[in-house]
Amino acid sequence: MNEMDIIHQLMRMLYLYKKETVMEKKHQSELSRRDLMLLEVIRHMNQCHPVKMSDISHYLDITPAAVSQSVRDFEKKGWVKRVTPENDRRSVYVNITADAVQLLKRYEAHLKENLKTFITTLGPEDAQAFVRIVEKGLQFMKEHQHLHIEEMKRDSNV
Repeated sequence: MNEMDIIHQLMRMLYLYKKETVMEKKHQSELSRRDLMLLEVIRHMNQCHPVKMSDISHYLDITPAAVSQSVRDFEKKGWVKRVTPENDRRSVYVNITADAVQLLKRYEAHLKENLKTFITTLGPEDAQAFVRIVEKGLQFMKEHQHLHIEEMKRDSNV
């Protein structure tokens, strides 16, 4: 198999993977991946210290407006509560609720079960190879991300 055949095969597999994840997402309407990530970050940060919305914004490198909108949505769903300290009325902290923690635990259990099944299907040798290849892929993405960003900026200025 030559390089172009491999590229075409990878493109097809990535397309099919994306298609499958979109189909799976339609069945998981309660919580998007973005919501899951944001709630997990809030839960993690809450373990160390009270969390301001600006802390979340800086940690995830997203706009304060995006954090504010998500927190507002999470409040409506009962996943977080905003707390304003008596001694500093300008600060607003975000606390994760017990309901959200339970929701995250269910998703984590579901993910672990799926990964366990996947790893068992691969077998030990292929599972280790898969982890090694994904790590290389992530490293490649980190090293080449700046090139993609520069290309996007250049294309938008055309």
